[in-house]
Amino acid sequence: MQSNKTIKLNGNYDSTDRKVELYEEMRVMLEEAGSRCTPLDSVIVISGVLNDIAKEHVELQNLSLKWRGLLESSSSVRHLSLQRKRKEG
Repeated sequence: MQSNKTIKLNGNYDSTDRKVELYEEMRVMLEEAGSRCTPLDSVIVISGVLNDIAKEHVELQNLSLKWRGLLESSSSVRHLSLQRKRKEG
């Protein structure tokens, strides 16, 4: 009976450690993104880090895909903007 309690406690402990680790990874991600000079650079950081985190935290895969989509659309808009500037210049 006591061994079941130990297993349950260890299971909760592992879950708590996992949440703490995720929190720390996301905190660092936001600090890094906040230190970037442009919004696009911030999106690049967030997208890349979320992609890495989502490999171990499957619950974040959908969020990672959304940020990747945002990055792709931001890159496309930036590319079109640069093309227009070259044509004008």
